[in-house]
Amino acid sequence: MRSKILKSLAVITCFAMTILVLVGCSKADKDGYYDNAFMTALEKGLVARWKISDKEDSKSSYKKAVQAELDSVEEYQDKKIQEYTIKSCSIRLYKWSKRTKICIEILGCR
Repeated sequence: MRSKILKSLAVITCFAMTILVLVGCSKADKDGYYDNAFMTALEKGLVARWKISDKEDSKSSYKKAVQAELDSVEEYQDKKIQEYTIKSCSIRLYKWSKRTKICIEILGCR
């Protein structure tokens, strides 16, 4: 049951990331903004997450996968992002990743 819930969350996240990538690629960064850099980091984090989850289907792999994604986008929480949609989604992604880590801990994924 937990595995199905975590897989569902992963699929939803992947769908959201795809939308973010499509939206983010339509605008060029201006001086001082990190829109493109964030989108690149988001892509790298998603790929890292998929690699981890493809190798192994265990509770600990879910924790590692979420952390890999979080590590790639965490530095952009304090950076200037011009596009409101990207900024909004980056905040949501960061909060979701933190909450997912907490849920995994509560479910006993160590």
